[in-house]
Amino acid sequence: MPRVIREGVATPYGECNICKRPTRSHVLEPAIYDEFTTEEVVGRADDYASKQWEEVEEVVKYRLAKNAIVLCHGCYVEQEKKLTAMVDKNYDRWMESPATYVARIRTIAETYKYYQFEGEVETKIKSLVKALKGSKNDR
Repeated sequence: MPRVIREGVATPYGECNICKRPTRSHVLEPAIYDEFTTEEVVGRADDYASKQWEEVEEVVKYRLAKNAIVLCHGCYVEQEKKLTAMVDKNYDRWMESPATYVARIRTIAETYKYYQFEGEVETKIKSLVKALKGSKNDR
């Protein structure tokens, strides 16, 4: 059975990855489905017909294989505040010597991308990544 991500289908409700409330507010990773084919009867003779017949058709169906990873809006905003506060607090120090803080900058950038945050912190993170790439080229 092939596994697929269904586009154009609403994310099923899941537990918030942090507080465990039911939500589908912020999807971090989409749900994964198993795709399979089955036969469905689309027409048949009535019970009193002298000749019995049945018409079947192959239909593609999906079964949920892995739940989506979701965050409720409250937890999402809290995570965004934490990341923003960390970047604001350490930005100048990281920009002075980005090669020293490679692991931290990379982690911040990956976290930012994973949570799909938007806003003013985006430009700071992009400039940190750019400075980091520039410091690698200077060696």
